Amino acid sequence: DVVTVERTVLGYDAVAEPGRALADLRAAFDAAVAAGAPLADFVASGRYAGRPVATYHQHGPDGPVDWYVLLDVPDQLSVGCRHTPAGVEEVARACATVVGSVRIGERTG
Repeated sequence: DVVTVERTVLGYDAVAEPGRALADLRAAFDAAVAAGAPLADFVASGRYAGRPVATYHQHGPDGPVDWYVLLDVPDQLSVGCRHTPAGVEEVARACATVVGSVRIGERTG
């Protein structure tokens, strides 16, 4: 069971250009699927933990991962929530807390 956060610097402000950010995310998802990545169920616009997100699922040997990609931040933040059958409820609570609270600090460098 694990919750992970990945930041992807886009080179543009996703808040100012949400259509571009979503199109780029969808293109990356489609390319990964075409290359054989075990991804499914892309949803472009939803809400989770009170925030706008895109979602998709990843299937892997260590269990399923639910990905929530935040759409209200300048760079892309992806929160991945992997759970075992015994950890579904605990990971869901932790994932909602992380998605609802994660923010991007100031850029340095």
